[in-house]
Amino acid sequence: MQVGEEKKLGMCSSEIRDLLRGLVECIVGVDVLKHYSLLCKHSSGIVDVYALLGELYRYLDSSVSVEPFTAGVHIARIRRRRLIPLLGLAQLLRREAGWYRAGYVIVTEHAEKLFLYGRDVFQSSIEAIAEYTGSCNKYDTYLVLNKRMEPLGWGRLVKYNNRIYIQNIVDAGWYLRSGV
Repeated sequence: MQVGEEKKLGMCSSEIRDLLRGLVECIVGVDVLKHYSLLCKHSSGIVDVYALLGELYRYLDSSVSVEPFTAGVHIARIRRRRLIPLLGLAQLLRREAGWYRAGYVIVTEHAEKLFLYGRDVFQSSIEAIAEYTGSCNKYDTYLVLNKRMEPLGWGRLVKYNNRIYIQNIVDAGWYLRSGV
């Protein structure tokens, strides 16, 4: 594939499905993606991942004559072999599972406002943290929640000089700031 060339929307590889399902199972304890078809679109070294209910993909695949640009909920992006979960995945986890087992942080109300403006969350603003354990320890991406357990976005847990902070990856305020 040439630089700038786009590949059509199609089923994701098993490697990508396993990567996403691993993260999801570590956070909520079950595979909430099992009822969804995962569709991928490749473009300039980036893979965008969409979740679409299984029955809808069968309909889309058989009866739509025009190649769709996108379909379903945009749940992740993979860039340089690194998984970047998006807000669609956070909302899907909340709707499908309703609770979280690990891989999340709860922030203060003040930190919530700052995080929604793209700022990082410092240790003093973290109310609670549920770290990954066991085989899930390989993940450093955490779901950032407010006190009402509503997803605000995703951040990366950074440990520096015996302190921790959450580096903002994507937040709900981004959609308002970007005009999308």
